Order: sequence, then C-alpha cells, then structure tokens
Amino acid sequence: MQARSRVLNEERVCLAAGMSTMRVSVARALSYKRIQEQLQENQNTHRSPHNPQSLKMSFITPPPKTTPSGKILSIVTGRVKAGKEEILAEVLKNVQKRAESDEEPGTLTFRVTRRLDSEGNFLPVFFLIEEYASDAAFKEHLAGPGFESFAKALKEHDFFEEGSFSIDYMDDI
Repeated sequence: MQARSRVLNEERVCLAAGMSTMRVSVARALSYKRIQEQLQENQNTHRSPHNPQSLKMSFITPPPKTTPSGKILSIVTGRVKAGKEEILAEVLKNVQKRAESDEEPGTLTFRVTRRLDSEGNFLPVFFLIEEYASDAAFKEHLAGPGFESFAKALKEHDFFEEGSFSIDYMDDI
C-alpha cells in the first residue's frame, strides 16, 4: 500500500511538472518496476537470523517494521504437492509443539490448520495462524530449532506448489 501511495505521489509530481500523460505512464511503469526489483532483492537476501549462512529464506516475507499494537500477526497459506501432506503435517505439528511451549514465550498463537471440502475432508491447502508479542518474539521463533527444522524439511521435500505460498500480515483494529 505504501509503495502504491509513493507511485501516485510521483505521478502527481510529474503532472504538476507539466509532463504528458504518456510520460507519466512511463514514469509509473518504471516506479512499479523499481518496487518489484526491490521486493525481489529483499526476498533473495533475507536469511535465517539463527544462521546467516543457512538456506536462503526467500519464502519468508519480512513483517512490517511496526504495527499499531506492536504485535506480529500473520496467516501463512500454502498448497501442498500431492503425497506430501502428511509429511508436512508432522513437521508443522513439531513446530507447533515448540511454539506453544515455554521455550517461545513470545509466541501467543500458533495454529496449524487445513482447508476442508464440503464433506469435511482435508484438502491440500495449509494455513498457519500465528501471533507474536513483538517483532523480537517473531525473530526468536524464526531463529529457533522448530523453525529451522521446518526450513530443513522444506529444502528436503519441496512441499509447496509453485507460487502457492504466501504470508499475510495484519493487526487488530
């Protein structure tokens, strides 16, 4: 949202400076391209805080720098490749067990869920519902052995269908 606001402000500046509509469109396209390149660079360089030399964590979208509540809330979604659902479920249950223990006091909520069909059968779409007391608690979770085991299993099993993994951050209103 901030990136879009910045692009719209750049567009207003261009129009105020007397640029033609065509030049404004080109400027807008270049702005979007810069934003996409920056996002890609951020994703490619984000590494596990536990071991900076470890697996590139390109599947982790960094949380917002700040939130009104100070908490980090997220919903992680991923469609799992056929035949890998039970392996992932077991890995995530282990991550959940640690997240809900005293070893991660800043983890307020860590739920592992799956989408259901109309008959109540599990579908291959997983959702993680997570809430951390602070950015530091979120980083502590990412640096812990539970998450590291998930990252290792992900590298070994390649669980998710291409382009199906996402993380949405939110906050209370």
